[in-house]
Amino acid sequence: MSTTGNMRPERGLAVFAQKAQTSPVKPGAKKEQTSATQEGRPATGRRPLPRGLVREVFCVRAGDKEQEKELAKHMKMHYEPWVIRPDPLTDEPRLYLEPLPKFKDVSLFQKKPLLLAKLQQCTLVFDFTKPSTATNRKLKTRALTDICASFDKIEDNVREEGVIPRFIEVFESNCIRRLPPPSTNASGADPDLDEDTHALEPAWAHLELVYTMFIKLMKSPVLTTTHARTFLSRQLLLRLLDMLDCEDPRERARLGVVLHVIYAKAIDCRAFLRTSIYNIFYRYMYETERFNGMSTLLLFMQKVINGFTRPVREEHIHTFQHILLPLLKVRRLNTVFQELTICIISFVDKKPELADVAIKYVLKHWPHTPSLKQLLFLELAHVLVLKMNHGTFKNNVTAIMKRLATCMESYHFQVAERAMFFFDDPRVLTFVSDCSRRCASILLPVLLKVLQQHWCEKVKFIAIQVTRVLQSVDAMAVQKCAHEIEVKQEQASRRLLSERQISTHRGRSQPHVQLFVLLRLSPCERGTAASPGPMATTSRPRSGAGFCKAAERSPHTLHSTGHGGLPRPPNAAQHLGSFHRRRARDLTS
Repeated sequence: MSTTGNMRPERGLAVFAQKAQTSPVKPGAKKEQTSATQEGRPATGRRPLPRGLVREVFCVRAGDKEQEKELAKHMKMHYEPWVIRPDPLTDEPRLYLEPLPKFKDVSLFQKKPLLLAKLQQCTLVFDFTKPSTATNRKLKTRALTDICASFDKIEDNVREEGVIPRFIEVFESNCIRRLPPPSTNASGADPDLDEDTHALEPAWAHLELVYTMFIKLMKSPVLTTTHARTFLSRQLLLRLLDMLDCEDPRERARLGVVLHVIYAKAIDCRAFLRTSIYNIFYRYMYETERFNGMSTLLLFMQKVINGFTRPVREEHIHTFQHILLPLLKVRRLNTVFQELTICIISFVDKKPELADVAIKYVLKHWPHTPSLKQLLFLELAHVLVLKMNHGTFKNNVTAIMKRLATCMESYHFQVAERAMFFFDDPRVLTFVSDCSRRCASILLPVLLKVLQQHWCEKVKFIAIQVTRVLQSVDAMAVQKCAHEIEVKQEQASRRLLSERQISTHRGRSQPHVQLFVLLRLSPCERGTAASPGPMATTSRPRSGAGFCKAAERSPHTLHSTGHGGLPRPPNAAQHLGSFHRRRARDLTS
């Protein structure tokens, strides 16, 4: 029972409970004199209550055990996280976690001891493969869930002395551990495996909550930069980076978030973090070529690069040239290509002059045998060309066009198609128009070779479209280059014919097929282009936009139309001069 005013408590156990004041005191009103001094009793020496709180006196008669237990339960200032009891089966001492109340069910002054008890419970790690730990695992999950759900309400308790080290201890004991040996399904062993085949962590139910709790702590204003510098040691950061080699993709994703929040909070640790990550890249490139967390680290580096100030410092340019670009030479490039491309483009956005460095490195280390790697390099080269200015493109146009020409005549149809699709981009055509003479002299001989020798009809059709696109960009340059090609081929044919006549070869030489004749014929008619007949007409030049869609038609459609699905406008032969018409008539007769 409770007493107020001047009523003296009866003899027994007196317990003081604090409650929030529900109604403020009006100005001028006299406060009730309930202190011990006014009641004639000596002061007890207790610390004064906080402002806005009143005190109610609960008196319990001597010997009333039930009321004593009830009051002790509500005013408990110390919680035991666990007890040690003998096992009922083996009589061996075992540790059992104690059920603890939730934060919402205790008073303000009980939250700190309750928080410390819950953190002590969370430092214990249980084996999820043993059924005997089911009860303890359930109680630990309950404690972690309560901390994560009530973190905003207990921030004042987290700020108190001795609480933040307990959070760091929970994180280290659960997340920093020895990794098992890599399984055969590791991403470094076979990157084409599905995510479900990875070895998943059995204790992920606890790890996820621990990571969530740690991220909340790092994002909270309670943890200052000074705290981060004090409690986040370099040894902890190194072990955290080593944990990225785990096989569970869920844990790697959470570790990436942890790295982000640490990098944002611990300013003094940024240089050390970058250096440690660069060491992992070096070890991956030149030693092991295996690290499960490479994609996560590259995504983290992309955020770091976006935070660099302009102008970019020399040490960061060194990172771009000697760390990121050499990663293009790794054997399993497809596992990190997307993230690596994002990092390279982020650097180019910060400093456009690096596009020249990147394209020269890509062209110098171009793969020759793996077709998949060639496709990746073509994709990266296309993105880099789009990031260039006109001056940078002019400086590298010869090397770029020679590399594209080599890929166009590749017998791997995907490589040839991807190289030709470069010219379906309006910005690339703008660059080509500035260097049309050089581009045409490099590309037209290769396009003619593709039309004559390539096995894929779809690639031949795209080659026709590319030639027409080049003609639409600069018709005079294309016609001049075509004339030079035809003169060289005629001289080669005459030289070959004379050699065959001297060697008395019994076979008849194949008649030469002119470039413009091939451009005017359909895929069906190209097979009989050597036979006598009237010269077909050619179509007008087309722009580059949309020729990729026309190339998607099936070969049956191309054969059925007879012209690749394109109309033949009349009088198209006027594009050829009288000299070309006479030469074409002589060659086909």
